[in-house]
Amino acid sequence: RRMATGTEVVVVESAPGGDTAADTLTSTAALAAALPRFQVGDRVKVIRSRHNAFQPAESYQVGEAGIVVFAPENSSVVHVQLEGEYDAVDNTVHPPQRHKVQSRRVAASVLHLADGRPSVPDPVDEAPDKNTAERVQARLLEVERSWLKAIFNHCDARSVGRLSKEELIASVSSSHAVAGFFGLTGHEKPETYEALFRELAGNDDSITWHEFCVVYLQRLEQAAAAAGAEVEEDKMAPAEESMLREMFDKCEADGEGRARVAEILEHARQLEGCMPVVFGLRRRVRNEALQDLIRSVGEGIAARVGGDDGDITLVEVMEFAEKSGTGMTFAEKAWLDDLFHKAHATGVHVGIRSGENTFASKEGESMTKQQFLGFCKANPEQALMFGLRRHWAQKSLEDATRDALFSALQNVLRVVRGPDPDDPRVQWDALRSLYMGGMRTIASTPASSLRAY
Repeated sequence: RRMATGTEVVVVESAPGGDTAADTLTSTAALAAALPRFQVGDRVKVIRSRHNAFQPAESYQVGEAGIVVFAPENSSVVHVQLEGEYDAVDNTVHPPQRHKVQSRRVAASVLHLADGRPSVPDPVDEAPDKNTAERVQARLLEVERSWLKAIFNHCDARSVGRLSKEELIASVSSSHAVAGFFGLTGHEKPETYEALFRELAGNDDSITWHEFCVVYLQRLEQAAAAAGAEVEEDKMAPAEESMLREMFDKCEADGEGRARVAEILEHARQLEGCMPVVFGLRRRVRNEALQDLIRSVGEGIAARVGGDDGDITLVEVMEFAEKSGTGMTFAEKAWLDDLFHKAHATGVHVGIRSGENTFASKEGESMTKQQFLGFCKANPEQALMFGLRRHWAQKSLEDATRDALFSALQNVLRVVRGPDPDDPRVQWDALRSLYMGGMRTIASTPASSLRAY
């Protein structure tokens, strides 16, 4: 008996004399269970070619590879963004023009696909070669590298350059900031942490800095694919466009279909759930969000240390560290000693404050709060590490992402003009174009560049 499964026909054996209806139900269930299952974000490769002369989007060849971008339930067909150089025809111009693109989308049978992760090898115990390590680091923004290094070093309690399972679980369960980095709350069941460790560690029982960075980049890739992103940076992902359109439609448009800029920005300021959509897609948003986190950590320390007179002493910082319940590590003490000596070298010195305990203001023991914030910005890795070890409510990555998106919109919408200069308005098409133009100010690297890792 033959049963259709998407574009495939599968032959199912039936026992002689068996009940046809019962056999069909049993066979269908067995067939569904036997089919390969892929999820959005999975990397796959084509292991069986298919050619459809009438539907190029259903044609593919053995050896092509890409990312699953749509995987409906109870279906044997998934949509895959294949990576490579392809010819495309632009029919929006006359005459139509042929040009090269770096990806194409196809509908493929799961029976024609296999796990493609060997092209992005799981981290292994051996150290990566120099070129591989350099390619991984080149994919990171400077602020991303500082942020990741701070979290990695915070988890590395033994300071050996590798994370054990116990260290990772202890850090995730004790720090909301670290848990949030992994998309967790810190209150999950043990098996959740076990799965997280296996994802990061790969084939051995520890996590290296390289493995940590690779998994972070792969998660960005998966988040972008889940939003429906194209590889081309100048295209808006479906989830991204839906988010922006929803903000626009909430506004009261005038007779020409224009919404007030002030109202759009107000909705952007109150936007919820934007991090899964734009953090993995837009390098500009990631850059501004992480810069905001670093700035908030520095301001949080400055607000909690010292008085209202605008200066900080080394003694006060040490007392704050002790009161926060974690004390100070040798690395933190060395960092702070260096900061206070640098402050003295600038020629800006803080005097002894009257009415309080007498703190020495000699070389290396005092600085202004403004100096401290500047040093935190210049050396974000150490500032973030210090903040991660202190127990106070810190800004979440979700909030920082929303604020970064608001800032980007506010910046690009400044060019909007209208009859009333105090109340500019913008149409949907113009908003969309301005948004995409603003997001290209820090170009995103195509997700396909991850495949070499």
